[in-house]
Amino acid sequence: MEQLSCTWLHVLALADGAVYAWGLGSFGCLGIGTPQTSARPCRVQAFGDLRVHSVAAGREHRAAVDEHGRAWVWGNGAHARLGTGGLGSRWLPTRLKSARMPALARVECGPARTLFLARDGGLWVCGHILMHEPSGHLIP
Repeated sequence: MEQLSCTWLHVLALADGAVYAWGLGSFGCLGIGTPQTSARPCRVQAFGDLRVHSVAAGREHRAAVDEHGRAWVWGNGAHARLGTGGLGSRWLPTRLKSARMPALARVECGPARTLFLARDGGLWVCGHILMHEPSGHLIP
C-alpha cells in the first residue's frame, strides 16, 4: 500500500499504481459506476493499465493524479469541487482536460474543494476556495 485517504464513510487506497475504494457508494464515490456499497476494497477499473501516483478522498468526492501528471475526479460535483465546469456527479473517474494545466504531482481534497499541486510548484484549485466563492473551473 502506497497511500491511503479516508473520510467518515469511504476509503481510497493506492497500491502498485492501482486505485482501490470501499465504503458507501453514494454519488459514485467508489468510482465503479454504481451506487453499490462495499465493505471490501474494489479496484477502480476506469484507469485500466494507467498507473496512478496520488489519490485523495474528499467528503463526497475523489481525485487522482496519473503517471503522466493528469487529473482525474469522481463523486459528488456539488460546490463545483470536481472542476468539470458543472455541478453533476461523476460515477466513474473523469479526466480533467485543460490546455493551461501543467503536469501535476499530487492532489488533496477538502469537504468542498480539490487542490492539485503541479510539478512546477503551482497550485490549481476548484470548488469552494473561500467560504462562499465556488469556482467551477480550475483556477491557477
